[in-house]
Amino acid sequence: MRFVAQLVAVLFCILSPNVVVAQNNTAQQLYDALHMDILVEVIVSEGQEQVKDAAELYLSGRAIKVFVDQNRNLYQPSVIKERLIKGLDVGMTADQRSIALAFFQTETGSLAAELEATARQAISDQAIEDHAKAMVANAKKNKEARVTELADAIEKMGLIDMNLAGAMTAQYHFLMPLAKVDALGLNQAEILNMIQEGQEEIIDNITTWLMAFTYMAYTPLGDEQLTTYLSYQMSENGAALNSALFDAFNGIDRDMSAAMGLALAQALQSQEL
Repeated sequence: MRFVAQLVAVLFCILSPNVVVAQNNTAQQLYDALHMDILVEVIVSEGQEQVKDAAELYLSGRAIKVFVDQNRNLYQPSVIKERLIKGLDVGMTADQRSIALAFFQTETGSLAAELEATARQAISDQAIEDHAKAMVANAKKNKEARVTELADAIEKMGLIDMNLAGAMTAQYHFLMPLAKVDALGLNQAEILNMIQEGQEEIIDNITTWLMAFTYMAYTPLGDEQLTTYLSYQMSENGAALNSALFDAFNGIDRDMSAAMGLALAQALQSQEL
């Protein structure tokens, strides 16, 4: 990512200002076409919930409320939006963004993007997530072809591995600052071992969640529309888009997890004094 950022800086010096603006506009247009403002809301909401959960797990008494109040603005919508647009800008070429934008301006692409964003927001509710899992279980029982089609697409796109890498990286960066808290008795080796031991459970959770999310999100799509959309997702351009988005989302998750871990470590050290 650092190399890409340096490359963009070089291009800024040799391209005309109009070209640079056009590229940035394309990234913004793609962000809008994917309804990513909804996803930003999800990141902020779930992030604030993670702050509360971490406080309740590691702190006690009044320290919980103090920590939550102090870190309420850890997840800034404007910063997250800027990073996502930048991720599309530096993670894809101008031609790749133009091709992706053209697809998501089609009837099928536009509908799929809206369904994904709204489904991602809805599934933040545990009751909705449980309902989506029940939908998949029922579809498997009825041997629906769509279940197999979605499972094959998830595997071919490498979504499980990409989510796993992001989750484990976020865990590591959250836990590492806590190694400096004497009362917890953690060191780097133990943290790595904890993450490794939980890998199979994480994979199972990711696989189940992805099936529930995709099945629920794409239910309104007809069979032909779903096949068209999945074909795009598995295309070279779809892979470029997913790679750029995962790099951006995982980078945000990593940095926010590290910041939360550091804040929590400082709160715990203050309790020790």
